[in-house]
Amino acid sequence: MSPQGDARVSCRPTNLYPSPKLKPRAWLRHTPYLNGKCRFGRTSRQHVECRQPGTAATLAIRIGARLSCTPDIDINDINKESNMSKNIVFLDRATLPADYAFRFSFPHTLAEHPQTAPEDTAARLAGAHIAATNKVRITAEHLAANPQLEMIAVCATGSDHIDTAAARAAGVAVCNVPAYGSEAVAEHAFMLMIALMRNLPAYRRDLRAGLWQNSPFFCHFGAPIRDLHGKTLAVFGRGGIGGTLAGYARAFGMHVVFAEHKNAAVVREGYVSFDTALQQADVLSLHCPLTPQTRHLIGEAELRTLKPGAVLINCGRGGLVDETALLAALKYGTLGGAGLDVLEQEPPKSGNPLLKADLPHLIITPHIAWASDSARQKMCDTVAANIEAFAAGKPQNLVL
Repeated sequence: MSPQGDARVSCRPTNLYPSPKLKPRAWLRHTPYLNGKCRFGRTSRQHVECRQPGTAATLAIRIGARLSCTPDIDINDINKESNMSKNIVFLDRATLPADYAFRFSFPHTLAEHPQTAPEDTAARLAGAHIAATNKVRITAEHLAANPQLEMIAVCATGSDHIDTAAARAAGVAVCNVPAYGSEAVAEHAFMLMIALMRNLPAYRRDLRAGLWQNSPFFCHFGAPIRDLHGKTLAVFGRGGIGGTLAGYARAFGMHVVFAEHKNAAVVREGYVSFDTALQQADVLSLHCPLTPQTRHLIGEAELRTLKPGAVLINCGRGGLVDETALLAALKYGTLGGAGLDVLEQEPPKSGNPLLKADLPHLIITPHIAWASDSARQKMCDTVAANIEAFAAGKPQNLVL
């Protein structure tokens, strides 16, 4: 394999317009297919031309220098920054489908690590121009130690594990994958909702204990069973997932309300106040990012505000819910149930009190709501497209 791995250098007719945010010197660095023997020349036409030896293809890029290819002068001898090979590193490749092959049309090297411990992150970013991460944290310290880094490709929608402010200050683009799992996560949340409203975990426990087998009747009555029809679903987060879940709920005859931001001075059209949503909810489902404003969005006071028997669903981020308060509400309060696909610490420690609780009205799944086969395929396709677009000078799905 060549030093560039699977990279293939080509030159084909196209027009590429790099981001105006890039400094002029960096524009060339973000332009694909410029390879081979080249020289710089001044021109007033505000573009660059590249003619690969033996081809008639031309690339035009809006920058202030003219670049013409010849067979005897290496561009690297003129300007190191114009070397178009990109070093790409995947920090937690094992979280993505093993059979998905990432291929890029521009010259590159590709390093894939199954997982990366926090103490190894800085070293694995060394020399990388593009870093792909699903959940590995990239901090201000990592960015300061790696000034060559140009892009962070987030293999997810949420970017709370990236110091986006530091990335912005360093001029590092952060691109995510919006809406790839709207159906997958909404279906998972709906599954948790149905299971808890009908108390499936409790009946499964009774079945294992032999209560049905020893029943004097044809059935076994245990925990309450509640229909979704006519109940109220309160959704916090009106993005793709929240909107999709609302559609599913309406199809089952539920009334849906969207909760306004906590302590908002004005309630927008189509929303109800946060406290009103809590008071009306038979089911409360969280689908919002984790920010300083939403951390512990649901705590002791909010759990007390929910009506008796209400069900809480969290397929967003673990930090949205105060786990200590939640466990107390499940054990000693009137909360009807909780369905969690996320926890504050992931992976959780073996002694996590929620995992040890073994409560029949608590369902915990291991952060897999997003991970349907079709959603993971779409996510990988978008990550690849984000990297390709960035290398072409047309960054997309920017978080910053």
